[in-house]
Amino acid sequence: MKNLYISILVSMIVPILVLGIGDGLYIGLWYYFIVPLIILGLSSAFKLTSSFYTGVSTAIAISFIIYLNINWTAKIPEGLLGLGHIFSLPGAFLTVMITAFWLKKKNNHLPAQNLRVGFFSFTIGFLLNQIVICNLWMYCGVLSF
Repeated sequence: MKNLYISILVSMIVPILVLGIGDGLYIGLWYYFIVPLIILGLSSAFKLTSSFYTGVSTAIAISFIIYLNINWTAKIPEGLLGLGHIFSLPGAFLTVMITAFWLKKKNNHLPAQNLRVGFFSFTIGFLLNQIVICNLWMYCGVLSF
C-alpha cells in the first residue's frame, strides 16, 4: 500500500513543477494529470503489486521532465515539441499493457523486480515509438537525430 502512495506522489511532481516553472510543452496542466491517470488506471485492471505502478509513474514523470526541460532551457523554445510526447505515448501504453498482462500471467509479486519492469515497460515503448515518430514523421527538436 505504501508504494501506491509513492506512485501518486511521483505523479504529482510534474504538475507541481509546471505550476512553479511553467508549461514548457504548451499543452495545459490537464495533460500532466490525464496521461498518468489513463495509463495507470487502465493497467490497474491487472491488479499488480503497487511497485509496478510506481515504476510506471516514475518513467512517465521522467519523460515529462525531459521534454519540459528542453523548452525550459532553450533559447528559442520549440512550439510543437509537446506533439512529440503525445505521439510517443501509444508505444508506451502498448508496452505497459503487454507487460502488465505478462506479469499477471507470471504471478510475480517481487516489489523490486516489478518496479524495474514497470519503469522499463513504459520507457522502452516510449523510446521506440519516439524514435519512429521523431525521425520519420516529425521534427522533435533535439530529440530528433
